[in-house]
Amino acid sequence: MKEALGTARNLTLVAQEDGSLLPMVETVIIVTEPRFQLAKEGLVKVITSDTLRFVASPEVLRAMSEQFAEWADEADELADRYPHDVQGMATESGSGDRGAVQQPGQ
Repeated sequence: MKEALGTARNLTLVAQEDGSLLPMVETVIIVTEPRFQLAKEGLVKVITSDTLRFVASPEVLRAMSEQFAEWADEADELADRYPHDVQGMATESGSGDRGAVQQPGQ
């Protein structure tokens, strides 16, 4: 699974037909991912990095940041529900709505 490593951005103003300027943000998310390859020594782990780029308006970025903050809060809440239960670690998935908690092996 890819892991977020960092972010960057480029700011642009896009001219509209009415002469106004629309602010846009090119958002860059830098990710890293381990890969394994065969070498003379055997199987070796190689870390690769890549970027995910997209353009969004300031309003869209604000909405996304609110969603990310919600997800971070939900992750903290999940950890609080299982403070010392390493054997029964839980995962939660969802697409914006609160997902179902799953125990390993379910």
